[in-house]
Amino acid sequence: MLYLYIIFHVVVYSISGGNTIMLDALLNSYALLPGVAALVMVLVNVARSVRQISDSNAERLMLLLNLVLFVGYAAATQFFNYDVLGFDSVLSGFAGLIAALAGLIGQVIMSRGMNARLQGVPVIGTPVYR
Repeated sequence: MLYLYIIFHVVVYSISGGNTIMLDALLNSYALLPGVAALVMVLVNVARSVRQISDSNAERLMLLLNLVLFVGYAAATQFFNYDVLGFDSVLSGFAGLIAALAGLIGQVIMSRGMNARLQGVPVIGTPVYR
């Protein structure tokens, strides 16, 4: 991990024209973005729900998505002076929308399956006609 830290500083120092960028400050500010964390969590859980990834690969996918989003965050804040906090609120809303749609679609699919499985099962308190 120390090697990655040193390599990151050398690469960023050479790209930024001699301006040093502290990785600690970037990591601390990235950790304070709730929309990014919500989006990663929702995407991985939806992928697990539809069985596109296994439970053992879910952690790897979370790490990969966080790494990609962190690199994008670092580039947006350091090189392009982009308003990341405004974009984080958009990601938070997008994660909420995905979660709501996944819940709705999951209920529709599960209710059809449960209806098919429970068809013909007698319900307590109703007469049984033979």
